[in-house]
Amino acid sequence: MPVFKEIPAGVTGHVPVKVWTDQLEASAEQQLTALGSCPFVVHHVAAMPDTHYGIGATIGSVFATRDALLPTAVGVDIGCGMLAQPFKLRAVDLSQAFLRELHELTKRTIPTGFEQHSTRQPWDGFEMGRYTPAINPIVKEKGPLQLGSLGGGNHFLELCEDEDGLVWLMLHSGSRGVGNMIAQHHIQSARELNERMGIKSAPDLWVLPLDTSEGQHYLQDMLWAQDYAMENRQRMLHAFLDIFERQLKKKLHIDLDAETGDAINIHHNYANREAAYGEELWVHRKGATFAGKGVLGIIPGSMATGSYIVRGLGNPESFQSCSHGAGRLMSRGQAERSITLEAFANKMKGIVAETSREYLDEAPQAYKDLDTVMVNQADLVEPVHRLHPLMNVKGASRVRKDRSRERSDPTQQRKAEQRKQGRK
Repeated sequence: MPVFKEIPAGVTGHVPVKVWTDQLEASAEQQLTALGSCPFVVHHVAAMPDTHYGIGATIGSVFATRDALLPTAVGVDIGCGMLAQPFKLRAVDLSQAFLRELHELTKRTIPTGFEQHSTRQPWDGFEMGRYTPAINPIVKEKGPLQLGSLGGGNHFLELCEDEDGLVWLMLHSGSRGVGNMIAQHHIQSARELNERMGIKSAPDLWVLPLDTSEGQHYLQDMLWAQDYAMENRQRMLHAFLDIFERQLKKKLHIDLDAETGDAINIHHNYANREAAYGEELWVHRKGATFAGKGVLGIIPGSMATGSYIVRGLGNPESFQSCSHGAGRLMSRGQAERSITLEAFANKMKGIVAETSREYLDEAPQAYKDLDTVMVNQADLVEPVHRLHPLMNVKGASRVRKDRSRERSDPTQQRKAEQRKQGRK
């Protein structure tokens, strides 16, 4: 579909906003109008079919700047994105009992929710000089313990079946708590800089000009966090493959090299230097996927509806972008209040997943219809594969206690058991 709606420059006061959906809530429209008023934004703002209200900037918004970055328009989960890995394995060969055991093994091995590893994970990206000294304490404390962990909320690990009956792994995760803390540090820096320099910004849309030290520091740390997020997803692919092969009792001979393998590993919360409208610009995508001509992308739906593997059409009007998912129909609180556990469980029939109250905010009913979203972006991408879920692993959305991955470490298991005994 072409653009459904345009908020003209006369309304925003600067550049127009082009919207690829007819389901635009009033709060999101207000946010997009504010984004269109930013003097650093050039050409126009594009709102993807899954767009909805977000903290800081609208989820599903895409725009470009020449010489500045907006940290809230990248988001606090810098580098959040998707990974998809196909397997030469038929879904009919995986029984429900097999999937239930695989689900439990995965939860035991890969930290989810607010859990993290009990030992520090090595990575050459932790070397000093890759990021600014100001965030060194954040990186050193959180980074090595969270690398290769899933997180909570809408992050997930999923086994799916495609239209040919073949199995795929899907992963949705980002830069975890370390990325959030880096983003918060630079958002505060942008706010203070704008106040000092008298830069007029819409609420929450503080700007970091790249001719300032603050702007250069954010750029360096943002790029580092994007690399961390990419590595985080790659580590979970390695960990899951090890679990999967051990349970299958056979090798799948997957090329895990990030360059030569057939995994798709992409961001949808990031800023990148790209050619657009005849010049090099900083394209910001907050909840949007790059859809360059011929480039493969991933568009997930909900726990029950599965995902699409797509091929980009390179539409310049959307800054070569498409949606990053179906988009939320309800806020988390609204979902918890209005969706019953019975309705949640009924939607998830036939899929191995947890459907307890702590996952209710992620129930399928809380999301927009994925197929409608796909119709609305027919001029942005074309479907390549339709994936349906077999097994879904999630972490809880709400904070309980930030603890390390005790279950995967025998020593920590014993200590945890001793603590339990002490509480009895």
